[in-house]
Amino acid sequence: MIVAVAGMHRSGTSLLAGYLDRSGIRMGRELYVDRTTNPYGHFEDLDFLSLQREEIARAFGGEDYVVTGRFTPSDRFRQRAGQLLRAREEAGGGQPWGWKDPRTTLFLDHWRSLAPDLQVVAPVRPPRLVTNSLCARLGAYYSARKKDLFLRTYTHYNSELLRHALVHPGRTHVIALDRLLAEPRRVLPRLGEVLNHPCSAEAFEDFYDAKVISRPRRALLLFNRTALRVAEGVYLRLLELAP
Repeated sequence: MIVAVAGMHRSGTSLLAGYLDRSGIRMGRELYVDRTTNPYGHFEDLDFLSLQREEIARAFGGEDYVVTGRFTPSDRFRQRAGQLLRAREEAGGGQPWGWKDPRTTLFLDHWRSLAPDLQVVAPVRPPRLVTNSLCARLGAYYSARKKDLFLRTYTHYNSELLRHALVHPGRTHVIALDRLLAEPRRVLPRLGEVLNHPCSAEAFEDFYDAKVISRPRRALLLFNRTALRVAEGVYLRLLELAP
């Protein structure tokens, strides 16, 4: 089994990937480390991370993750992605494995074409919380321009996730972060059923540190209300797919 943890940045992807790694789904051999942004680690396989970062930079002139429109990955990306999947599958020895990178959300169709049985697990979080978290991380909390850009990025990522989930409902699993944190003993057994892999709520409770998840400040400060309404509409549609 191959599991890709996708979803918008600052939505709980690191938390979910770390939990799955602890549950026996290996998230990578050499992982990206930046303790200043996440003391417990991002659980991002450097090979997948570098591949997707380079392709986004190619398509958008050096951009890393603020993507608000669709693009066509290059033939070189597809070739390297296929090689990477084969190498990881051979190294895995038949054991469950996967990778985490929010940017995967922008490449879901292409990974699916290379690995039709790929299981996608993606947490979702309210747009104002994600946007505030990104702005706080970048020191731009009072920037209306940045908030508008991040809202549009949020809408694009989650629209791509929603579209993919509707086309591949049996292999795309949306997790509402708020529900996961409040009721892991209800959410995780259902995730375990669809993955056919043990997903212990006790292991999650042992791993989760509530201090790491950022809390909202002045929730609506400097938000473009129209952009926020569009983002919230996509979020609510994704919640309908979450257990």
